[in-house]
Amino acid sequence: MAVVTEVKTRVVGTAGEKTQHLQSDGGRENTTVVVTICADGTSLRPVVIFKGKKFDLDWNQENPTEASLGHQGKGWIDSELAVHVLEDYDKQTAEKAAGRTRIYIVDGHISHHTLEFIRLARRCRIHVLCYPSHATHVYQGLDVVIFSILKRFWTEEKNAYIREKRQKIGKHNFLQIYGRAHQRALTPVNIRSAFRKTGVWPVDRNAISQSQLLPSLETSSRGTLPIPPSTPVRLVSEVMREVHRQAKRPRSPTPESEAGSSQPQAPQLALSTYLQTSMQTLRQTSSSFVVTSSSPVRASLSPPRLPTVLISPEKERVSRYADVLCQVPSTILEEELQNAVKELLRENKRQKTELIQMQSAQVLNGGYIRQVRGQLAAQQERKKNKQKGRLIGDGLPRLLTSTEYTQYCAETVAVNEEKAQQTESRKATKKTRGEVLAQWKNLEEGRKAENKRIRAEYQAEVAEWEREKEELKATGGRQTRMKPMLKGRLVPAIPRPAVLTRSMGSTKDSIEDPIEDPEADNNDIVPGHDAENEMGGSSSSGEDIDEDDPEDGADEMSSSNDADSDVEWN
Repeated sequence: MAVVTEVKTRVVGTAGEKTQHLQSDGGRENTTVVVTICADGTSLRPVVIFKGKKFDLDWNQENPTEASLGHQGKGWIDSELAVHVLEDYDKQTAEKAAGRTRIYIVDGHISHHTLEFIRLARRCRIHVLCYPSHATHVYQGLDVVIFSILKRFWTEEKNAYIREKRQKIGKHNFLQIYGRAHQRALTPVNIRSAFRKTGVWPVDRNAISQSQLLPSLETSSRGTLPIPPSTPVRLVSEVMREVHRQAKRPRSPTPESEAGSSQPQAPQLALSTYLQTSMQTLRQTSSSFVVTSSSPVRASLSPPRLPTVLISPEKERVSRYADVLCQVPSTILEEELQNAVKELLRENKRQKTELIQMQSAQVLNGGYIRQVRGQLAAQQERKKNKQKGRLIGDGLPRLLTSTEYTQYCAETVAVNEEKAQQTESRKATKKTRGEVLAQWKNLEEGRKAENKRIRAEYQAEVAEWEREKEELKATGGRQTRMKPMLKGRLVPAIPRPAVLTRSMGSTKDSIEDPIEDPEADNNDIVPGHDAENEMGGSSSSGEDIDEDDPEDGADEMSSSNDADSDVEWN
């Protein structure tokens, strides 16, 4: 027999206030605790993952539960830590299992679907079962029983520690505070209750009722626009929404309907029939998504276009009828006609004002809808291009250690690794291409500088030769020394590096012509010549270039294209 003790807590606060709030330090640093329970009523030592890049000496503290410690950059569990958690589970349960196969039930976190995790489980003879997606609140015993009790005890222990020690909660004291709450919550009675209520052990297929598995009902869904419509339009929209909601619900006979009534209420029947007919007609148009909830709204779906009316500018129409309205009526009929004209003018002005307001609201709401559609299109594009982390996205429960799933996981990992290698190869190729082109550019700049010096030296020699020639001519002599020649003295152009292209899935390489665009992707650059030997070697063209030779300019133009969580485990 269980003994229930009721504990009352008195709080001193402001008189008249029913709720008294407790102020705390308000820390928001994330810490993950991995809790594991067994069907025999025992629990394993928890795993605590702190936020950090390395272990700190302050973490060495009173540890009532003898929890294992880990750290991660954000304080979450990742794929590498999940493998360590499974290794710790194997060590703690190996003696109890005595060689028998164990069942390890987990949620659908991506860390439980890695190939390393599954292979370790198979080596240790551990069957890993995965809960259905978004159903741990029904199937997982920790969520159903343990965690609610643990949260309550954690709050009590934390508040008591703050009152007694006057210290903030941090990594230096987390283990001792959480450890006491953990020991209070994870009792054999609570653990067995968690397995029993979820039907895991003893196996009970009727432990979870059909009502717990029903999808959530839509309780409220209301859209708003920047410019709210008028009251009549809003009321008609709400009536249409209600008719659509009732059409989705299954109809059940009522005592009044079974008894039957000879004359139903004509106005309600006529209104309902008219709305249902209108909505049925709307479902057959391109705007059916407005009243149909079977498919999600996509950015490609265009809202219905409402017709607009051409509105003339505002002007005073009374002047047109001023001669008629200013006359003093001589009969009662003339007076009534004048009043009717005035009333029609006022009504026309009012209707025109309302029409302007409605079409202005339509323009503003249309701009808002275009903006929302653009945001929706961007969101859909991100989802389409984003690589999904989940292997099978049907959300069904699975035996993760089965041969089929392990093979599928291995194939998926191989495909992802191949894509990663291709990406790294493209990055390395681009980097190598840039380095080779930068080296070629430096050599070309050095060649140009050397040719510039040679030309300057050549021009000085020619000037000296001309001066000697003029002096000899003045004295009646003759110049016997040959005029200096530029031929053979200039350094020839260094060929631009060639391109090595490799097609996907091919093992043969092919050399193409030198490229002009150094930023082209999927190309490897291979130097066509030894750059160091080219500076001092002979001309590859076999022809020297004169100073005024147009080929020299062409050479200069052709060579001026520039290439543009370490995880530790304790």
